[in-house]
Parts: sequence; C-alpha cells; structure tokens
Amino acid sequence: MRVVLHAGRSRHALMVVVLLGLLSAAGCGSGQANHATRTPTAPPTATWAPTATALPTPKLLYQADFSKGLSSWQATAGWTIQNGAPQSDTGQDRMVTIPFQPATSNYAVEYTMQVVEPKEGGACAVAAAPSPGSDGYQVRLDGMLALGNSEFALHPQFGVTIDPSGDQDLGTAAPTVDFELGTHVTTYRIEVRGATVMVLVNGRRISPTATSTKTAMLSSGPLTITCSLAAARFSALTISAI
Repeated sequence: MRVVLHAGRSRHALMVVVLLGLLSAAGCGSGQANHATRTPTAPPTATWAPTATALPTPKLLYQADFSKGLSSWQATAGWTIQNGAPQSDTGQDRMVTIPFQPATSNYAVEYTMQVVEPKEGGACAVAAAPSPGSDGYQVRLDGMLALGNSEFALHPQFGVTIDPSGDQDLGTAAPTVDFELGTHVTTYRIEVRGATVMVLVNGRRISPTATSTKTAMLSSGPLTITCSLAAARFSALTISAI
C-alpha cells in the first residue's frame, strides 16, 4: 500500500490511515480462518422403530384326567382305558363327549392321537354341535387304511367344515389335504377364533381355515370325539383360551 502525504497533513492522519489498513487485513485473515474450520452438521438420527405386538399368552382352562375312567365322558360302547388313556375299538360311531365347554369364543383344543389299529374306511372326528346363535364345526380325519395292506399310494385325508355346511364361506372352504399318518403319536391343535376354525398337526398348519358366514362366532360345544372302523387312542387333551 502506498501512502502519499501532502503538505499540511499531520502525523495523526498518517497513523489513522495505517491503522485502518491493518484492521482491514486482520478482518480478511479472520474470515478465511473461520471458513477453513467450519464443519457440516450431521442430520438428526431417527429414533423411531416399529414395535411388535405381543400375542396374548394362552390360558389353560381344562386338562383331561382319565385316572377315574370315562364316567364323566358319556362314552358309548367300544371305549376303554388303555395305558391311562381312552381308546376306541374298531366298531362304528364310537363317541365320547369332553366334559367341559369353554366360555369364550377364542379357544384351542389340543390333544395327541395314535391310530393303533387302522382299517379301510376308518375315520375320527372332533366336532362342536351348533348352538343358538353359533354355527358348529367338524374336524375330520378320513381314510385310515390298514398299513401295508394297500397296493395303492392312498393316504388319510384331513378336512375342516362348518356345520351346517351351507353356512360355510366358500372363499375359505377347506378341501381335504393328504398327509402321512402312520401309527405314531401325533399332536393335533384345533384353534377357534370367532367365526373361523383351523387345525395344526405337530405344530404345522395342515388345512385351510373354515369360516361361517352366518354367525359371528362358532360353538364351544358340547365337544365330541367320534371314531369309526379304526382303533384310536387319545391323550394329553387340554382346552385353552387364546
């Protein structure tokens, strides 16, 4: 910077000019330093996450006790207690009635069943009869063939239907499903939720759901077990609210 002094200007004026130049230079340097050290601000981190809805824990309502026999089960002829569990013979329409009805429209009936003597045409079914204001349903296992006596690859068929069948929602109709049964112990679970019923076998869903179009809930019983032409043994029967 060039400073020219004319006659008559005082030394004081010169000092003012020099001071202003120094302040200007310092200001520019400060702006550059601030610009160099500025860091971008990170965007806010999202803290929301979806929360899973916990399903209600099933509540045990009833557990069968066969230590006193079948006196409270209204058993027809052909039922006996074998190895501490009720077992049917190979006659027709062998039926027992579970001596408990759940007072809820959402419940599960769980039990184990072993077909100890299958015969051609044999069947077992668990059913809830219709009641005032509630359609019934039937869970049926058909076609228990004598193992090793058939030359064809035929399997039992499993189906779920609303009672009466005319009330069943055709969009959720339950066609029969083939699966291997054998004579091993199998766990069945019937779940009723309002107007819909479904079944799981060994923890796996084996059939479509069946739904009533006429009533808002399905019957809670009396619940019956009926076997024909096949000796079957039932055990570990429970009813739970779900």
